[in-house]
Amino acid sequence: MTLQSISMTEAMQEAIACAPADLTHYETLELTHDALADPIRVVRSFEPLHTPQGTYFPAQFELRLPETSERVCGELIVSTGPVPRQVFDALVTIDRFGGDVLITYRHYLGPAQPPDMVIPTALKVSSIVLSPAGAELRARFANLTGIPFPRRLMTATRCPGAM
Repeated sequence: MTLQSISMTEAMQEAIACAPADLTHYETLELTHDALADPIRVVRSFEPLHTPQGTYFPAQFELRLPETSERVCGELIVSTGPVPRQVFDALVTIDRFGGDVLITYRHYLGPAQPPDMVIPTALKVSSIVLSPAGAELRARFANLTGIPFPRRLMTATRCPGAM
């Protein structure tokens, strides 16, 4: 199996499985929108996470990181259970005003530390579905041309989703 045949999710699962048992992994999302005074920051945890980028609210969510290959323009899918009221109200505001919503994914190994991994560009939200039980967000890369990913640079001829 080559590095290019391993998806980001599989690679992360392997890294987490091989990591020391006392190491905690924090997956975070930051949503920005013109209608919000401050970004929405959530962490998959039961406790807030304080980082140099700001404080992340605890929220239970599942996410599937986007695939990146020359033939697929991957989609990030975030599904949540109930979220804190402040986050739900911000999602309602975003949904009502429309416009571009950007998501930034960061992975941390602990509080007060810089991110261990960041997807190198924000993803553009294509849909938000809200319900009292939670929310589902779908996001895609807006434009990958010129963005450096590990081991390759996206160009006009090598870009996910380009046929």
